[in-house]
Amino acid sequence: MRLSVEQRQRTLDYWTLLVKWNRRINLTAVRDFEAALQLHFFESFWAADQFLVGYERLADIGSGAGFPGLAALIRQPQLGMVLIEPNLKKASFLEQASHQLCLEVQVFCGRGEEFGDWDSIDAACLRGLRAEPPLSRRLREADVDLIAFHGPEADLSALGEPARCLKIPASRRRMVSLIRNVSRETPFAFTPSGAPQD
Repeated sequence: MRLSVEQRQRTLDYWTLLVKWNRRINLTAVRDFEAALQLHFFESFWAADQFLVGYERLADIGSGAGFPGLAALIRQPQLGMVLIEPNLKKASFLEQASHQLCLEVQVFCGRGEEFGDWDSIDAACLRGLRAEPPLSRRLREADVDLIAFHGPEADLSALGEPARCLKIPASRRRMVSLIRNVSRETPFAFTPSGAPQD
């Protein structure tokens, strides 16, 4: 995966700010930059390339330290992005990080089911969280696709339509699934490379 000079600099600036804030609030248990590149940044960049091309506006639910949403925006800066985070201190970090990285985002401090503008969102992502029934219903009602990061043994039956899954390269723990909302008219298919196409 190749990054532009600007993407590399933004990644480094993001990590520097994350380390600084992590001394005061718990944003990540990962303390090593190389490990963070693999676990946080690479996963987010890869998912952005494989799943987010073609979407206009994404919501990252439970964004925490900004993975995958803020990192995905480094990779795909044309995306409209909403970072949804119920913890006020983490939401403050996301606002500061997006400002410092010159990335245009909206930060919503609250739970996913409390967000009031789902009709403007094309897809949502979850990493390390489950879509509880109120949130799942809200996404279905608003015709929002779901991109879920999870372990290979995760039970996705509560999400409705069967998921289309890809394993993240070089990761033993993670899969990513796209749950296409059943009301969409365009059929979904994987290309040979594994990237979804409309």
